[in-house]
Amino acid sequence: MSIAAQAAKRNININGIPLSGKVVTFNYYESLLSPFVSANLQYIDTGNTVAADRKDDPQERTGTLLSALPLRGNESVSFEFTTSLGSLSYKRQKMVVDGSFVLGQESQREGVFIRLLSPFYVTNKNKRVQEKYYNNVSNSVRNILTNHLNYPTDRIKIDASKTSYAFTGSNRHPYDVLLDLASKSSPPQGDPGYFAFETKSGFHFKSIDQLVSQQPKQTYFYNAAFRSDLENDTNAFRILTPPSKKDQSISASLRSGMFSATFRFMYEDMQEWKQKTYNLEDNRGQKNLGKKVEVNSELSNKPSRLYTVLVPAGMMEKKINNKTNNDPSDYLARAIMRYNLLFVQAMTILIPCNPNLEAGDVIRCEFEKITLDSKSQGSYDIPQSGNYLILNLCHHYNTVNSFTSLTLVRDTYGQIGVAG
Repeated sequence: MSIAAQAAKRNININGIPLSGKVVTFNYYESLLSPFVSANLQYIDTGNTVAADRKDDPQERTGTLLSALPLRGNESVSFEFTTSLGSLSYKRQKMVVDGSFVLGQESQREGVFIRLLSPFYVTNKNKRVQEKYYNNVSNSVRNILTNHLNYPTDRIKIDASKTSYAFTGSNRHPYDVLLDLASKSSPPQGDPGYFAFETKSGFHFKSIDQLVSQQPKQTYFYNAAFRSDLENDTNAFRILTPPSKKDQSISASLRSGMFSATFRFMYEDMQEWKQKTYNLEDNRGQKNLGKKVEVNSELSNKPSRLYTVLVPAGMMEKKINNKTNNDPSDYLARAIMRYNLLFVQAMTILIPCNPNLEAGDVIRCEFEKITLDSKSQGSYDIPQSGNYLILNLCHHYNTVNSFTSLTLVRDTYGQIGVAG
């Protein structure tokens, strides 16, 4: 059997009750845009799964997991799926049941769908951030994760930030504060813009520049035919279906002001406006997944959007002063352009299940060049091939197969160091 369609060894438990043989499908999700991981599963229960609690049934008769456990939410779920490429394990850091509902029911069996969430999502909903912070953003993020979410320190992965920012939690949930801080942060060198997200390896607070600068974790190829993999498992790194692509939209880019935008800042302490126009091509030191961004001068020299920003001063300081708190003129325009640029190209691919991949990883994709020229046949398309950042990830397991679905994004065409 080809490694492109292999089954995974599985071990699934809910509150310590084995469920492996009853699970029909299992899907696990990560995303750069989500501060928590999630999953769902479907199982078929024919009864005799668990004995009822004595207070509910003095005879302790066996029944289905849903009724005899009973399954009501917040139960602890551990699982591990293993393929020849790696393992997806939540045996140490378990997930919790968010909810369930019956898909179908007969006299001797029932089908059930269960939603699973990171346990820190539940903690997040029970916590509010009310304190004031005056630290470097990276330090504030670490403080919130450890003190409000009780996140294990060995699973926290934070990029250093040069941004000092005073703020109050304003009674918001921790995740809401972390996502807000990500959009206001700048690395010591490079463009502003961070992502706050969770993967199987822990919680990440990563700058865009750091993410796109990674070396590819794996190379995948796409062509019309399978290659022989009797010895080398070549098909383990093959893109199985034609990629679904979304390319740049000039009209959408102009609406967002990605190429050029005017920002008007109102400073409360001075009661005056300051206006500045930012152009994408002015940022020469930007790090990209491919070749340097080439912007049409006609687009970059004509602002297509006006932003108006109120800048308070002195509100969050320990002592009375008129110092601007993390002046948005230093980061806001470049952050907006950087986020928009990162998502101008996107595509979805399906590959053999690779549990080693995580959201935020970079992979290299090589796409077959479509041509009638016999000399070019077998080569790959340089503008489309290259490094891509994993935005969304889904590991799918069923009784006979396992696959990984990826949503990839890229900010430029072509490959680094390769002429187009």
